[in-house]
Amino acid sequence: MDIMKIPKCVSTQHPDNVNSPFFAENTELGGEDEIQEAYYAFSHLDCDEQLRDCEGKEVDNFVVKKLLTKYESFFREKILGRDVFITLRVPNPTAEKAEVKILLETLESMPRSFNAAKLFYQDDTPPIFEVILPMTASPKCLDRICRYYCDFVTGKQNNLFKEGDVTIAEWIGEFEPGRINVRPLFEDMEHMLDAHNITKEYLQDKEVEYQRVFLARSDPAMNYGLISAILLNKIALQRLQRLSEEIGIEIYPIPKSSVVPDIVTAGLPTIAVRMPSYPVALELIKEGGTPVAGPSANLFSHLSPTTAAHVKEQLGSAIGLLLDGGRCSVGVESTVISLVEKRALLLRPGGLPLEDIEKVMGKVRIPESNPKKPQSPGQLPRHYSPNTPLRLKIPKTVLENGERIGLLEKAGLDVIYAEPVPETGLGRAIMDRLHRASSGNHSS
Repeated sequence: MDIMKIPKCVSTQHPDNVNSPFFAENTELGGEDEIQEAYYAFSHLDCDEQLRDCEGKEVDNFVVKKLLTKYESFFREKILGRDVFITLRVPNPTAEKAEVKILLETLESMPRSFNAAKLFYQDDTPPIFEVILPMTASPKCLDRICRYYCDFVTGKQNNLFKEGDVTIAEWIGEFEPGRINVRPLFEDMEHMLDAHNITKEYLQDKEVEYQRVFLARSDPAMNYGLISAILLNKIALQRLQRLSEEIGIEIYPIPKSSVVPDIVTAGLPTIAVRMPSYPVALELIKEGGTPVAGPSANLFSHLSPTTAAHVKEQLGSAIGLLLDGGRCSVGVESTVISLVEKRALLLRPGGLPLEDIEKVMGKVRIPESNPKKPQSPGQLPRHYSPNTPLRLKIPKTVLENGERIGLLEKAGLDVIYAEPVPETGLGRAIMDRLHRASSGNHSS
Protein backbone atom coordinates (compact mmCIF):
# COMPACT_ATOMS: atom_id res chain seq x y z
CA MET A 1 0.00 0.00 0.00
CA ASP A 2 1.48 3.34 -1.04
CA ILE A 3 1.82 5.95 1.66
CA MET A 4 -1.14 8.29 1.63
CA LYS A 5 -1.69 11.81 2.82
CA ILE A 6 -1.85 11.70 6.61
CA PRO A 7 -5.01 13.50 7.82
CA LYS A 8 -4.45 16.41 10.20
CA CYS A 9 -8.07 17.09 11.16
CA VAL A 10 -10.29 14.13 12.02
CA SER A 11 -14.05 14.14 12.67
CA THR A 12 -16.10 11.59 14.56
CA GLN A 13 -19.80 11.02 14.08
CA HIS A 14 -22.37 13.12 15.90
CA PRO A 15 -22.47 12.28 19.65
CA ASP A 16 -25.75 10.84 20.87
CA ASN A 17 -25.93 13.03 23.98
CA VAL A 18 -26.04 16.55 22.47
CA ASN A 19 -28.51 18.59 20.44
CA SER A 20 -29.23 17.53 16.89
CA PRO A 21 -27.27 19.36 14.14
CA PHE A 22 -28.97 21.96 11.98
CA PHE A 23 -29.49 19.66 9.01
CA ALA A 24 -31.31 16.88 10.92
CA GLU A 25 -35.11 16.73 10.67
CA ASN A 26 -35.53 14.56 13.78
CA THR A 27 -33.91 14.44 17.19
CA GLU A 28 -32.51 11.00 16.39
CA LEU A 29 -30.14 10.91 13.44
CA GLY A 30 -30.86 8.34 10.77
CA GLY A 31 -28.61 6.83 8.13
CA GLU A 32 -29.24 9.61 5.57
CA ASP A 33 -28.48 12.27 8.21
CA GLU A 34 -25.13 10.66 8.85
CA ILE A 35 -24.34 10.66 5.13
CA GLN A 36 -25.00 14.40 5.12
CA GLU A 37 -22.96 14.80 8.27
CA ALA A 38 -19.95 13.17 6.60
CA TYR A 39 -20.24 15.60 3.70
CA TYR A 40 -20.43 18.63 6.02
CA ALA A 41 -17.40 17.40 7.94
CA PHE A 42 -15.40 17.47 4.71
CA SER A 43 -16.92 20.49 2.95
CA HIS A 44 -17.71 22.94 5.77
CA LEU A 45 -15.40 21.92 8.63
CA ASP A 46 -12.48 21.15 6.29
CA CYS A 47 -11.81 17.81 7.98
CA ASP A 48 -9.52 15.36 6.21
CA GLU A 49 -11.04 12.22 7.68
CA GLN A 50 -14.26 11.01 9.24
CA LEU A 51 -14.36 8.07 11.62
CA ARG A 52 -17.59 6.13 11.15
CA ASP A 53 -18.77 4.06 14.09
CA CYS A 54 -20.00 0.58 13.21
CA GLU A 55 -20.72 -0.21 16.88
CA GLY A 56 -24.24 0.42 18.14
CA LYS A 57 -25.24 2.80 15.33
CA GLU A 58 -27.30 2.45 12.19
CA VAL A 59 -24.55 1.32 9.84
CA ASP A 60 -24.90 2.31 6.20
CA ASN A 61 -22.58 0.13 4.15
CA PHE A 62 -23.42 2.18 1.04
CA VAL A 63 -21.86 5.37 2.47
CA VAL A 64 -19.29 5.68 -0.36
CA LYS A 65 -21.81 5.25 -3.16
CA LYS A 66 -24.26 7.69 -1.55
CA LEU A 67 -21.61 10.39 -0.96
CA LEU A 68 -20.32 10.17 -4.54
CA THR A 69 -23.85 10.22 -5.98
CA LYS A 70 -25.35 12.97 -3.82
CA TYR A 71 -22.34 15.31 -3.72
CA GLU A 72 -20.75 14.58 -7.07
CA SER A 73 -19.18 17.99 -7.73
CA PHE A 74 -17.42 18.10 -4.33
CA PHE A 75 -15.97 14.60 -4.61
CA ARG A 76 -14.80 15.20 -8.16
CA GLU A 77 -12.39 17.73 -6.68
CA LYS A 78 -11.72 15.93 -3.38
CA ILE A 79 -10.91 12.33 -4.19
CA LEU A 80 -12.16 9.92 -1.55
CA GLY A 81 -9.25 7.79 -0.37
CA ARG A 82 -6.63 10.29 -1.54
CA ASP A 83 -7.69 13.78 -0.41
CA VAL A 84 -10.34 12.91 2.16
CA PHE A 85 -10.81 9.66 4.03
CA ILE A 86 -13.44 7.49 5.67
CA THR A 87 -12.25 5.05 8.33
CA LEU A 88 -14.55 2.50 9.93
CA ARG A 89 -14.52 1.72 13.64
CA VAL A 90 -15.52 -1.93 13.95
CA PRO A 91 -16.63 -4.00 16.96
CA ASN A 92 -13.94 -5.88 18.87
CA PRO A 93 -14.86 -9.60 18.88
CA THR A 94 -12.96 -10.10 22.12
CA ALA A 95 -14.89 -7.46 24.05
CA GLU A 96 -18.21 -6.89 22.19
CA LYS A 97 -19.83 -10.27 21.61
CA ALA A 98 -23.33 -8.89 21.04
CA GLU A 99 -22.41 -6.96 17.87
CA VAL A 100 -19.50 -9.02 16.64
CA LYS A 101 -21.12 -10.05 13.34
CA ILE A 102 -21.18 -6.39 12.32
CA LEU A 103 -17.41 -6.70 11.92
CA LEU A 104 -17.86 -9.30 9.17
CA GLU A 105 -20.57 -7.27 7.43
CA THR A 106 -18.31 -4.21 7.46
CA LEU A 107 -15.36 -6.08 5.96
CA GLU A 108 -17.57 -7.62 3.29
CA SER A 109 -18.80 -4.14 2.27
CA MET A 110 -15.33 -2.77 1.47
CA PRO A 111 -14.94 -4.37 -2.01
CA ARG A 112 -18.40 -3.00 -2.92
CA SER A 113 -17.27 0.49 -1.88
CA PHE A 114 -14.15 0.03 -4.00
CA ASN A 115 -16.27 -0.80 -7.05
CA ALA A 116 -18.45 2.29 -6.54
CA ALA A 117 -15.38 4.56 -6.31
CA LYS A 118 -13.68 2.91 -9.31
CA LEU A 119 -16.76 3.49 -11.44
CA PHE A 120 -16.88 7.15 -10.30
CA TYR A 121 -13.16 8.03 -10.57
CA GLN A 122 -12.07 5.51 -13.22
CA ASP A 123 -9.01 4.54 -11.16
CA ASP A 124 -8.03 2.01 -8.49
CA THR A 125 -7.80 4.28 -5.44
CA PRO A 126 -9.56 2.44 -2.57
CA PRO A 127 -12.01 4.80 -0.82
CA ILE A 128 -11.72 2.82 2.45
CA PHE A 129 -8.61 0.84 3.31
CA GLU A 130 -8.31 1.01 7.11
CA VAL A 131 -10.47 0.04 10.06
CA ILE A 132 -10.10 0.94 13.74
CA LEU A 133 -10.17 -1.73 16.42
CA PRO A 134 -11.30 -0.30 19.79
CA MET A 135 -10.07 -1.72 23.11
CA THR A 136 -7.02 -3.24 21.43
CA ALA A 137 -5.38 -5.64 23.86
CA SER A 138 -3.06 -7.79 21.74
CA PRO A 139 -1.42 -8.00 18.31
CA LYS A 140 -3.51 -11.12 17.58
CA CYS A 141 -6.72 -9.06 17.76
CA LEU A 142 -5.38 -6.81 14.99
CA ASP A 143 -3.89 -9.59 12.90
CA ARG A 144 -7.10 -11.65 12.86
CA ILE A 145 -8.98 -8.84 11.13
CA CYS A 146 -6.27 -8.50 8.47
CA ARG A 147 -6.20 -12.23 7.87
CA TYR A 148 -9.96 -12.61 7.79
CA TYR A 149 -10.20 -9.91 5.15
CA CYS A 150 -7.38 -11.36 3.02
CA ASP A 151 -8.38 -15.03 3.41
CA PHE A 152 -12.18 -14.94 3.54
CA VAL A 153 -13.25 -11.67 1.89
CA THR A 154 -10.86 -11.10 -1.00
CA GLY A 155 -9.28 -14.56 -0.80
CA LYS A 156 -12.45 -16.37 -1.84
CA GLN A 157 -12.37 -14.77 -5.30
CA ASN A 158 -9.95 -17.46 -6.52
CA ASN A 159 -12.18 -20.34 -5.40
CA LEU A 160 -13.81 -22.53 -8.04
CA PHE A 161 -17.50 -23.32 -7.73
CA LYS A 162 -16.60 -26.86 -8.69
CA GLU A 163 -14.05 -28.64 -10.82
CA GLY A 164 -14.13 -27.30 -14.37
CA ASP A 165 -16.28 -24.27 -13.47
CA VAL A 166 -15.26 -20.59 -13.19
CA THR A 167 -13.80 -18.86 -10.13
CA ILE A 168 -15.84 -16.40 -8.09
CA ALA A 169 -13.73 -13.53 -9.52
CA GLU A 170 -14.46 -14.70 -13.08
CA TRP A 171 -18.14 -14.83 -12.21
CA ILE A 172 -18.64 -11.41 -10.49
CA GLY A 173 -15.29 -9.61 -10.86
CA GLU A 174 -12.20 -9.11 -8.72
CA PHE A 175 -12.33 -8.16 -5.05
CA GLU A 176 -10.40 -4.98 -4.19
CA PRO A 177 -8.58 -3.66 -2.26
CA GLY A 178 -6.55 -6.82 -1.93
CA ARG A 179 -5.67 -6.07 1.68
CA ILE A 180 -6.45 -3.58 4.41
CA ASN A 181 -4.70 -2.26 7.49
CA VAL A 182 -5.99 -2.17 11.04
CA ARG A 183 -5.47 0.81 13.30
CA PRO A 184 -5.29 -0.05 17.02
CA LEU A 185 -7.19 2.07 19.53
CA PHE A 186 -5.62 1.77 22.98
CA GLU A 187 -8.02 2.79 25.75
CA ASP A 188 -6.80 1.48 29.11
CA MET A 189 -3.62 2.08 31.09
CA GLU A 190 -2.15 -1.42 30.74
CA HIS A 191 -2.34 -1.49 26.97
CA MET A 192 -1.53 2.19 26.42
CA LEU A 193 1.75 1.60 28.24
CA ASP A 194 2.31 -1.50 26.08
CA ALA A 195 1.15 0.07 22.80
CA HIS A 196 4.66 0.02 21.33
CA ASN A 197 5.12 -3.71 21.92
CA ILE A 198 1.67 -4.62 20.58
CA THR A 199 2.23 -2.44 17.50
CA LYS A 200 5.70 -3.89 16.92
CA GLU A 201 4.48 -7.49 16.97
CA TYR A 202 1.51 -6.69 14.73
CA LEU A 203 3.78 -5.08 12.10
CA GLN A 204 6.33 -7.93 12.01
CA ASP A 205 4.89 -9.56 8.87
CA LYS A 206 3.16 -6.51 7.37
CA GLU A 207 4.46 -4.68 4.29
CA VAL A 208 3.53 -1.12 5.22
CA GLU A 209 5.31 2.20 4.92
CA TYR A 210 3.46 3.71 7.86
CA GLN A 211 1.14 2.81 10.71
CA ARG A 212 -1.40 4.98 12.49
CA VAL A 213 -2.13 4.39 16.17
CA PHE A 214 -5.07 5.79 18.13
CA LEU A 215 -4.51 6.76 21.79
CA ALA A 216 -7.67 7.38 23.81
CA ARG A 217 -8.08 10.31 26.18
CA SER A 218 -11.67 10.43 27.45
CA ASP A 219 -11.92 6.92 28.90
CA PRO A 220 -8.51 7.11 30.64
CA ALA A 221 -9.47 10.55 31.97
CA MET A 222 -12.67 9.15 33.50
CA ASN A 223 -10.90 6.09 34.89
CA TYR A 224 -7.61 7.58 36.09
CA GLY A 225 -8.05 11.37 36.04
CA LEU A 226 -7.28 13.99 33.38
CA ILE A 227 -3.63 14.54 34.28
CA SER A 228 -2.98 10.79 34.44
CA ALA A 229 -4.56 10.40 31.00
CA ILE A 230 -2.27 13.08 29.58
CA LEU A 231 0.74 11.42 31.15
CA LEU A 232 -0.26 8.03 29.71
CA ASN A 233 -0.47 9.60 26.24
CA LYS A 234 2.95 11.24 26.67
CA ILE A 235 4.60 7.96 27.67
CA ALA A 236 2.92 6.05 24.85
CA LEU A 237 3.93 8.71 22.32
CA GLN A 238 7.56 8.60 23.37
CA ARG A 239 7.69 4.81 23.19
CA LEU A 240 6.00 4.75 19.77
CA GLN A 241 8.54 7.29 18.50
CA ARG A 242 11.37 5.03 19.63
CA LEU A 243 9.67 2.06 17.96
CA SER A 244 9.40 3.98 14.69
CA GLU A 245 13.13 4.67 14.75
CA GLU A 246 13.87 1.05 15.61
CA ILE A 247 11.84 -0.68 12.87
CA GLY A 248 12.10 1.99 10.15
CA ILE A 249 8.32 2.40 9.74
CA GLU A 250 6.71 5.80 10.18
CA ILE A 251 4.21 5.71 13.04
CA TYR A 252 1.57 8.44 13.20
CA PRO A 253 -0.15 8.47 16.59
CA ILE A 254 -3.55 10.10 17.00
CA PRO A 255 -3.87 11.41 20.55
CA LYS A 256 -7.15 13.12 21.36
CA SER A 257 -6.84 16.76 22.37
CA SER A 258 -7.72 18.23 25.75
CA VAL A 259 -7.08 21.43 27.64
CA VAL A 260 -5.41 21.83 31.03
CA PRO A 261 -6.01 25.25 32.66
CA ASP A 262 -3.10 27.72 32.78
CA ILE A 263 -3.46 27.87 36.55
CA VAL A 264 -2.22 24.27 36.61
CA THR A 265 0.53 24.67 33.99
CA ALA A 266 1.73 28.17 34.97
CA GLY A 267 1.14 29.08 31.31
CA LEU A 268 3.68 26.50 30.09
CA PRO A 269 2.90 23.95 27.34
CA THR A 270 3.80 21.07 29.69
CA ILE A 271 2.69 19.87 33.09
CA ALA A 272 4.56 18.03 35.85
CA VAL A 273 2.86 15.11 37.59
CA ARG A 274 4.03 13.30 40.69
CA MET A 275 2.65 10.67 43.04
CA PRO A 276 3.40 11.07 46.76
CA SER A 277 4.52 8.13 48.86
CA TYR A 278 3.23 9.46 52.19
CA PRO A 279 0.08 7.60 53.36
CA VAL A 280 -1.63 10.84 54.48
CA ALA A 281 -1.22 12.44 51.02
CA LEU A 282 -2.36 9.29 49.26
CA GLU A 283 -5.43 9.11 51.47
CA LEU A 284 -6.24 12.75 50.66
CA ILE A 285 -6.16 12.02 46.93
CA LYS A 286 -8.22 8.87 47.40
CA GLU A 287 -10.90 10.58 49.47
CA GLY A 288 -11.01 13.56 47.11
CA GLY A 289 -11.43 11.28 44.11
CA THR A 290 -9.38 13.63 41.94
CA PRO A 291 -5.79 14.70 41.32
CA VAL A 292 -4.66 17.62 43.46
CA ALA A 293 -3.07 20.71 41.94
CA GLY A 294 -1.44 23.25 44.24
CA PRO A 295 1.59 25.47 44.76
CA SER A 296 4.56 24.60 46.94
CA ALA A 297 4.09 25.15 50.67
CA ASN A 298 6.64 27.95 50.90
CA LEU A 299 7.03 31.58 49.91
CA PHE A 300 8.55 32.20 46.49
CA SER A 301 12.37 31.76 46.43
CA HIS A 302 12.45 30.85 50.14
CA LEU A 303 13.61 27.57 51.64
CA SER A 304 11.29 24.63 51.15
CA PRO A 305 9.78 23.26 54.37
CA THR A 306 10.43 19.73 55.56
CA THR A 307 7.91 19.76 58.45
CA ALA A 308 4.46 21.18 59.06
CA ALA A 309 6.00 23.57 61.58
CA HIS A 310 8.16 25.11 58.83
CA VAL A 311 5.05 25.66 56.71
CA LYS A 312 3.29 27.43 59.56
CA GLU A 313 6.31 29.68 60.19
CA GLN A 314 6.41 30.84 56.54
CA LEU A 315 2.71 31.02 55.63
CA GLY A 316 1.06 31.62 58.99
CA SER A 317 -2.57 32.72 58.71
CA ALA A 318 -2.48 32.65 54.90
CA ILE A 319 -3.60 29.02 54.99
CA GLY A 320 -6.81 27.76 56.54
CA LEU A 321 -5.79 24.14 57.13
CA LEU A 322 -2.48 22.41 57.71
CA LEU A 323 -2.36 18.66 57.11
CA ASP A 324 0.61 17.19 58.98
CA GLY A 325 2.01 14.07 57.34
CA GLY A 326 5.20 14.04 59.36
CA ARG A 327 8.76 15.05 58.51
CA CYS A 328 9.93 14.72 54.91
CA SER A 329 12.25 11.77 54.38
CA VAL A 330 14.50 13.80 52.04
CA GLY A 331 15.54 17.40 52.68
CA VAL A 332 15.48 18.61 49.06
CA GLU A 333 12.67 19.07 46.57
CA SER A 334 11.54 16.43 44.08
CA THR A 335 13.39 15.59 40.88
CA VAL A 336 11.77 16.96 37.70
CA ILE A 337 12.34 15.27 34.33
CA SER A 338 10.84 16.14 30.94
CA LEU A 339 9.55 13.49 28.52
CA VAL A 340 8.70 15.95 25.73
CA GLU A 341 11.77 15.20 23.60
CA LYS A 342 13.07 11.86 22.39
CA ARG A 343 15.53 11.68 25.29
CA ALA A 344 14.48 12.51 28.83
CA LEU A 345 15.77 15.83 30.20
CA LEU A 346 16.69 16.59 33.81
CA LEU A 347 15.03 19.92 34.56
CA ARG A 348 15.59 19.93 38.32
CA PRO A 349 17.82 17.55 40.31
CA GLY A 350 16.13 16.42 43.49
CA GLY A 351 15.53 13.68 45.99
CA LEU A 352 15.54 10.91 43.38
CA PRO A 353 19.16 10.72 42.14
CA LEU A 354 19.89 10.92 38.43
CA GLU A 355 21.79 7.65 38.60
CA ASP A 356 18.65 5.80 39.76
CA ILE A 357 16.56 7.34 36.96
CA GLU A 358 19.08 6.34 34.29
CA LYS A 359 18.94 2.73 35.45
CA VAL A 360 15.31 2.70 34.29
CA MET A 361 15.17 5.23 31.42
CA GLY A 362 18.65 5.13 29.95
CA LYS A 363 20.83 8.20 29.49
CA VAL A 364 19.20 11.44 30.63
CA ARG A 365 20.35 14.75 29.14
CA ILE A 366 21.08 17.72 31.39
CA PRO A 367 20.23 20.87 29.40
CA GLU A 368 21.50 24.35 30.11
CA SER A 369 18.72 26.23 31.88
CA ASN A 370 17.54 29.59 30.61
CA PRO A 371 16.51 31.77 33.59
CA LYS A 372 14.45 33.98 31.26
CA LYS A 373 12.40 30.99 30.09
CA PRO A 374 12.26 28.47 32.94
CA GLN A 375 10.71 25.12 32.07
CA SER A 376 10.34 23.97 35.65
CA PRO A 377 10.30 25.25 39.23
CA GLY A 378 13.77 25.68 40.62
CA GLN A 379 15.44 27.01 37.46
CA LEU A 380 15.80 30.65 38.48
CA PRO A 381 19.34 31.74 39.40
CA ARG A 382 18.30 32.57 42.97
CA HIS A 383 15.92 30.13 44.60
CA TYR A 384 15.47 28.11 47.81
CA SER A 385 17.37 30.81 49.65
CA PRO A 386 17.65 31.76 53.34
CA ASN A 387 17.44 35.42 54.37
CA THR A 388 20.91 35.13 55.86
CA PRO A 389 23.64 35.47 53.20
CA LEU A 390 25.10 32.11 52.19
CA ARG A 391 28.59 31.65 50.77
CA LEU A 392 29.60 28.51 49.00
CA LYS A 393 33.23 28.15 50.00
CA ILE A 394 35.33 26.83 52.88
CA PRO A 395 36.76 29.44 55.30
CA LYS A 396 39.58 28.71 57.75
CA THR A 397 37.07 27.63 60.37
CA VAL A 398 34.67 25.19 58.74
CA LEU A 399 31.29 24.52 60.25
CA GLU A 400 31.54 21.06 61.74
CA ASN A 401 27.92 20.54 62.70
CA GLY A 402 25.31 19.04 60.39
CA GLU A 403 22.40 21.36 61.15
CA ARG A 404 20.09 22.40 58.36
CA ILE A 405 20.46 25.78 56.72
CA GLY A 406 17.01 26.62 58.03
CA LEU A 407 18.20 26.16 61.60
CA LEU A 408 21.33 28.20 60.94
CA GLU A 409 19.18 31.02 59.59
CA LYS A 410 17.44 31.24 62.97
CA ALA A 411 20.74 31.47 64.82
CA GLY A 412 21.16 35.19 64.02
CA LEU A 413 24.37 34.65 62.04
CA ASP A 414 25.86 37.31 59.76
CA VAL A 415 26.70 34.74 57.09
CA ILE A 416 26.35 31.03 56.45
CA TYR A 417 29.23 29.11 54.94
CA ALA A 418 28.46 25.86 53.13
CA GLU A 419 31.00 23.22 52.23
CA PRO A 420 30.66 21.76 48.70
CA VAL A 421 29.87 18.08 48.33
CA PRO A 422 30.58 15.74 45.39
CA GLU A 423 27.92 16.19 42.66
CA THR A 424 26.86 12.55 42.50
CA GLY A 425 23.69 10.95 43.81
CA LEU A 426 21.84 13.25 46.18
CA GLY A 427 24.89 15.55 46.11
CA ARG A 428 23.86 16.84 42.66
CA ALA A 429 20.59 18.20 44.08
CA ILE A 430 22.29 19.57 47.21
CA MET A 431 24.85 21.50 45.17
CA ASP A 432 22.13 22.80 42.84
CA ARG A 433 20.27 24.24 45.83
CA LEU A 434 23.44 25.68 47.39
CA HIS A 435 24.39 27.43 44.15
CA ARG A 436 20.94 29.02 43.91
CA ALA A 437 20.83 29.89 47.61
CA SER A 438 24.17 31.67 47.33
CA SER A 439 23.28 33.49 44.11
CA GLY A 440 22.28 37.15 43.88
CA ASN A 441 23.79 39.79 46.12
CA HIS A 442 25.74 37.32 48.24
CA SER A 443 29.26 36.09 47.60
CA SER A 444 29.64 32.64 46.16
